[in-house]
Amino acid sequence: STGLIFITNDGHWSQRVIHPAAEITKEYLVLVDAAPSKAQVMTMMRGIEIDDVHVAPREVSTLEDSVRLRVVVSEGKKHEVRLLVSASGLEVLALKRVRVGG
Repeated sequence: STGLIFITNDGHWSQRVIHPAAEITKEYLVLVDAAPSKAQVMTMMRGIEIDDVHVAPREVSTLEDSVRLRVVVSEGKKHEVRLLVSASGLEVLALKRVRVGG
């Protein structure tokens, strides 16, 4: 995994960004091992269970080269994007967070 990371000593701010109740979106670019089918994208959109909590992305779309996905989540649970992709039968080759919020 690569990409955007914040380092701060402002605990209040970091909790607002990290806590799922804030519903601040995080956007990832994901390189996968094969071009995803529409069914695989729909599987990701339906979501999965992580720690007995159902999580689903806000958006999943394929990019022009068809082996990269744009995934937007608001929960931000540990390995959420990797687990969503895996549940669809694809393998994550590279993962990069490109946006937090706005």
